[in-house]
Amino acid sequence: MVDMEKSLMRFNIDSAAKLTNVTENAYVYPQVTFADLCLKVFSRKWALPILKNLFTRETVRFSELEKLMPGITSTVLSDTLLKLEHEGLISKKVYPEIPPRVEYKLTGRTRELRVILEELDEWARRWKFSRTASEGARS
Repeated sequence: MVDMEKSLMRFNIDSAAKLTNVTENAYVYPQVTFADLCLKVFSRKWALPILKNLFTRETVRFSELEKLMPGITSTVLSDTLLKLEHEGLISKKVYPEIPPRVEYKLTGRTRELRVILEELDEWARRWKFSRTASEGARS
């Protein structure tokens, strides 16, 4: 993978703002749109289920997330949480205990996504229902 592609994988809104021209609340990105950033984040297989579980709880421990999402491996969960943390969507708190206790929670910016994600969920339900109804009518 080219170095530029690697850096784009770790690209988030804050780093983009620092690297590009920023005018009052208007970010200017060379070749990268907000839609590109959103698709990159939300297209990961486990990103949305992790965020959904964090929306329903104040904080969640790593082991709780594993139990809430059967089928995810510890490695994949750890990698996905790390990426979401680097992108500023979740925060991680490590308590200096033995064994270590690690808790994850949504950042304030991510909590703002709740309304958008609920609307997407509602749209998906309507779309699925209308598609199923139209297929049944053809039979």
